[in-house]
Amino acid sequence: MNFINKKKFIAPLLCLFICLLIPFTKNKQVFLSKTNIDDYAKKYANSQYIKGDASPRKITDGELYTYAGYAYVRGEDPTTINFEHPPLIKYFFGFSYLIFGNSAIVSLIFYAIFLFSFYLFSGLVLTNKLLRYLAVVVLGLQPIVYTLASQILLDLPLNFLVLFLFYFLFKKNTSLKKKYILIGIILGFLGSVKYPFPFLLLPIFLISLTSYLNKELKYLILPLLIAPTIYLTQYLMFFFNGHSFTDLIMFEKYRFSWWMGDRTMPRFLIFENLFTGKFTGWWDNKPVVKNENWNLLLPITFVSYLGSFFVNKKNRTNCILFLYSLAVIILYGIGSATYLRYLTQLIPFWIALIFSAIENLFIKKRPI
Repeated sequence: MNFINKKKFIAPLLCLFICLLIPFTKNKQVFLSKTNIDDYAKKYANSQYIKGDASPRKITDGELYTYAGYAYVRGEDPTTINFEHPPLIKYFFGFSYLIFGNSAIVSLIFYAIFLFSFYLFSGLVLTNKLLRYLAVVVLGLQPIVYTLASQILLDLPLNFLVLFLFYFLFKKNTSLKKKYILIGIILGFLGSVKYPFPFLLLPIFLISLTSYLNKELKYLILPLLIAPTIYLTQYLMFFFNGHSFTDLIMFEKYRFSWWMGDRTMPRFLIFENLFTGKFTGWWDNKPVVKNENWNLLLPITFVSYLGSFFVNKKNRTNCILFLYSLAVIILYGIGSATYLRYLTQLIPFWIALIFSAIENLFIKKRPI
């Protein structure tokens, strides 16, 4: 593709390599040891997913995704194991095990893609290349970000797909047909990472609004065709196991009911965790849960991001990035999101807008 220029990306790739050394050296044993898939299978068979909450042996999300991905690539119906989220990314964990003998290797690859996507994304609001490289390093040095590189979770793919979506949505000098095909592909993958409702409503609204403002509404037919096709494709093994399209609709109705069921988590704990690095649990005797990856830089970054709005130019891109990221954290609060890893989707927006404010205040706007 014409947006890839080898010389242009030497410096960001060097920054990326440096950032990769941090999670690799800190968690070398995770990447160099072989995944014990038999142990994960036993954990799953005796876990809360099979024996209920009374099960004495709990299985973590990472262990569950590892075992699910392994079962999927061996032909298992993806609605039978960890039905809560779509299967697409868990297939990658399964293939990582088959190729490397280690399911965490693909997380390190996801981390590299995440940092690279942020470099592209930062170009929407930054013109100074040194600031863009520095922004990538600052993002990569965040403990709550680089720890994801050694964990088998769904956050990193979700994060870099959001950044790619914004990059292609606002990137100039791209043919409209190619632009909306890429948006459709990214949207389809986004809906296949985590349960898409209501998460996809905000991106879809943003895409529709941007298309309307740019008088490009007729091109929306491309994402509307491509995204559902990708979503359905990840369920091929569901159909190969003898199910029909009607069965899939019934499954989606069941999953929707499950997600919309009663939830006991209090709201806005994400803000308590953001500013203090801990939150009060809502179960048993209400324990205080601390996050060892929290530091004071996190709330400072958030407050600086809020302040950047008053410094940055009020052009369409800056305003959309600010309002989108603000809306997401508010929705996280309303939706009872708790853990700091949810903020890794928003930290790239915060950092990019803060650096944009720095550029606007102190640096002449010219490429170097």
